[in-house]
Amino acid sequence: MRQQALPDAVRNLAATPSFYGLVMWVAAYLIYYYGPIPWNRPTASLWIVFFTVAFCFLFSTLFSLYFLNRPAHTPPGWWLVRNSRTTGFYFVMALHAVGFVGVGTYISDFGRSMGDIAQFQQAFVYQSYLIRQEAESTTSYGFQISYIGWIAIGFSLLYQSPVLWKKRVLIVLSLIQLGSNLAFIDRTRPTWIVFTSIMLLVITSRTLSLKRLSALIALAPVFIVALFILIGGWIGKTDFNEAFKSDEKASVLEGPIYYVSCGFAYLSWASDNIEPSPEIAQRTLYPLYRIWELFDRTKKPPSQIGDFVNVPLPTNVGTLIEPFIRDGGLLFAIAGAVLHSFGFDVLALILRRQGSPIGLFLLANLCFVNFIGFFTPKINTFPIWLFVGLWLLISFTKTINPNRVRH
Repeated sequence: MRQQALPDAVRNLAATPSFYGLVMWVAAYLIYYYGPIPWNRPTASLWIVFFTVAFCFLFSTLFSLYFLNRPAHTPPGWWLVRNSRTTGFYFVMALHAVGFVGVGTYISDFGRSMGDIAQFQQAFVYQSYLIRQEAESTTSYGFQISYIGWIAIGFSLLYQSPVLWKKRVLIVLSLIQLGSNLAFIDRTRPTWIVFTSIMLLVITSRTLSLKRLSALIALAPVFIVALFILIGGWIGKTDFNEAFKSDEKASVLEGPIYYVSCGFAYLSWASDNIEPSPEIAQRTLYPLYRIWELFDRTKKPPSQIGDFVNVPLPTNVGTLIEPFIRDGGLLFAIAGAVLHSFGFDVLALILRRQGSPIGLFLLANLCFVNFIGFFTPKINTFPIWLFVGLWLLISFTKTINPNRVRH
């Protein structure tokens, strides 16, 4: 018996960024507050921020479900992606090639800095932490170029063709692209790519049933956590015995619990101890300041990597709200909550109505930004600004030439 495809209401919920923010924000806070790790107790400022963000996510999700997702606003079948110039087979192949060039440029630059490519290869296999240390003093445009490979993966999943071998070629290239991103010794990259890939498969699937979706919801978090732990073990970032100040062997669950809950512990400290920056939105608009730095070297923005603080365990990440706190205190934090909830959901409505491949890819990335927001901010990172910029550029070209096929 043929299983019924996902109802539009479920598909629309899966494409609502605030829904992911709400679930992960509340779940992570409960683990922080009631969990086994003895974090410092929340301050009054943290309670204000927590409830502000939670209510914004909740009301924005309800607003999306009962207003934005009505057929008058979100047309049925918005998820039926058709091929266009930006998802043609050879165009996607070209995007993959650019992504591989980015990875190769990064390896070449870091290999040269470390002595030669052989030194990089040896460090990659046996001492990956050396590459992370090298990143503190070595830069490469390969970081930025490689993000085009992420777009290639998304477009490969959206590609439709009756010629089966073309689809298979793009899927194989996507898996290689995903594997090549491990060269950056960063857990966020593969996690980000896997999440957005699952998102695109879910919201555009013609055959996914509620039963299969339920199984996917149950298995996907386990897979992502396992991926996070495995890569963390490889790069040497899952030894928590020293952090926990314990002679006993840390359990396999304490690492994930630490990462899920540490953002709130840091945010609680930051809310009461950090003076807002005198510069305008220097943390929130970080990529813009980096671009401006190319023209004025005296305007170098501060590093996005914060110093570790003991609360009482060491951590340096402060959820999606941290850059807003640094830029303008609690008032900016409220603005950040509104942006991540109502702002993202309204943009998601526009992307769904447009129904373009680049729009759906950006939509999946907005969902990831809110999904990971309990841990670290991503709204001020280069890939998000790149994806938004490309979407605006492609949308603009379609506006001035409306007779072209959907991009």
